Amino acid sequence: MQLITPKNDTRAAFPMDNPLLGALLSDPASAVSLVRLDGTMVYCNPQWDRLMSAAHPGHGEHMTGLTLKDIFTTPQALEFGVLLHRSIEGKQPLLVRKLCGGRMFRCWLYPIEPTGRAPFDRPLVAFLVRAEMIEEAPTESLPVGAAAVEFRSGGMGPLEVLSPRELEVLSLLAEGMTIREIAAKLHRSEKTIDKHRTSIHTKLGVHDRVALCDIARRAGLRSWSLQGAPFQ
Repeated sequence: MQLITPKNDTRAAFPMDNPLLGALLSDPASAVSLVRLDGTMVYCNPQWDRLMSAAHPGHGEHMTGLTLKDIFTTPQALEFGVLLHRSIEGKQPLLVRKLCGGRMFRCWLYPIEPTGRAPFDRPLVAFLVRAEMIEEAPTESLPVGAAAVEFRSGGMGPLEVLSPRELEVLSLLAEGMTIREIAAKLHRSEKTIDKHRTSIHTKLGVHDRVALCDIARRAGLRSWSLQGAPFQ
C-alpha cells in the first residue's frame, strides 16, 4: 500500500534561525533528515527525499512525517533505532558505514539537544547521508568523542554472490596488489588466489580489472574495512 504524503509540507515552516543547522540542511551534496527518538522524520531536505524515494519507492515524494520503519526494512529500522538511542543517550556523534545495493554510504548521526531558540522540545538526531568515496579509514578523521559503527543490516547487492574470502581478495585486487602479494598477505598459494580471482570474475560477470576495482571502490571495500577493527 502506498503511503500518502501529508499535503502540508512541514519543511516550509521549519525555522532556520540557526545558521549552522541551516547550512547543514541546505548542503546540496548531503541528504539530511532530523529524526526523533521514536524514528519519526520531522524534517527532510530535498536531497533526502530524492535519495529515499529512489532507494525505497512507494512512499510518495516527501518523507517528512514518516518514520524510519516506513522506508527501511524491519531489521534496518530496528538497528537504526538502537543507534538513535545510543547517539542521544550518550550525546555522541556516530559515523555509520552502511552498504546498500553494493554501494557504501557514510551516515552521520548527530545528537541535537533542544534549546530556548530551538523549534522542538525534545532531543533530535541529525541523520546525514553521503556516498563514501574517501580512501582513508574512518577512524583517521573522527571528531573527538565520536565513534565509528559498521551497519550490520545493509545489502551487499551484486556482491552477495561472493564468499568472505573472495570479498577479501577483491578488496586487495582493488588496492593494486598482485596475485603474488595477495598470496603472501593471506598466507595462501598463488594458485589458490588465482582461483579466487577467476571465481570473482565469473560470479560478477566482469572480466576487466578496472571494472572490478570500480565495483570494490563503490562498495567501500578496503582491507581495513573487512577486518572490523576500527568499528565499535
